Amino acid sequence: GEDDGEGGGEGTPWFQCDAHQLRILQALTLDGMGQHGDALPIWEGCVDFVDKNLPPMDESGIALRVQAALCAWAMGREKVAHSYARRAMADHDKLFGGGAARFRRRYRREVELNIRPDVKKRPIRGIKVMR
Repeated sequence: GEDDGEGGGEGTPWFQCDAHQLRILQALTLDGMGQHGDALPIWEGCVDFVDKNLPPMDESGIALRVQAALCAWAMGREKVAHSYARRAMADHDKLFGGGAARFRRRYRREVELNIRPDVKKRPIRGIKVMR
């Protein structure tokens, strides 16, 4: 049978969710270091993992799309940022209701966190759904 990752031997595969959590930490770290070009593909992989492996409308997909949007915005990739932000807001509305106002209120602190200190020159106000 397949190894479930609990064998403890060298080369034992990690549980997929464990690896997913490490990728989130990696993306946060790279983003914080200003390496947005390296972070965005990891954020995109995290979003893809959630879409393929977790239940539909899982809340973590919303949070990851917010981070992907912020990362893309930091790179000046407005269309990508808007796409992730719109999907995050739409999913949030389907799951929790309240439209854009509730989404903005809920994610305001994440947007205000200074994990991307090099982005001061690109205020988030440009992503309309996020302001």
